[in-house]
Amino acid sequence: MSKDLHFEMRERELGHLISQAESGDIRALGLFAEIKKLKQLYTDAEKELLDLALNQSEEYSEKTFSEDGYLFEKRNGARRFDYKAIMEWKIADANKKEIEIKYKTAFLSYEKNIRSVDDNGELLELPIAKYSNDTLIIKKL
Repeated sequence: MSKDLHFEMRERELGHLISQAESGDIRALGLFAEIKKLKQLYTDAEKELLDLALNQSEEYSEKTFSEDGYLFEKRNGARRFDYKAIMEWKIADANKKEIEIKYKTAFLSYEKNIRSVDDNGELLELPIAKYSNDTLIIKKL
């Protein structure tokens, strides 16, 4: 079976299952759990294949190349710096955490109709609260 046909079959299968859940023929909760398992299976396979794919990409001298109907681009890993061992950074980070606690407390107080003030009696500014989407945690019984 060709890779394109395999992909199209998976795509149709998922579309059909979603339609069944939307129409109430199957329960969305169980389907959601199964899809999450499949996603993890594919994620694990992707991680296993990454080193092999990177090794094979070395066969191409160009950064961008195509193979098997796909366009690939080789990118070097990013360089990042870790400042946690620097005392000045540790002090600044601790100060930042204190400030975050102060203003988070002011926000939580504001939700209870209590306004917080600084040492000079000035109202504290309120941080912007951002909310994440609701989700479901799934554990196999």
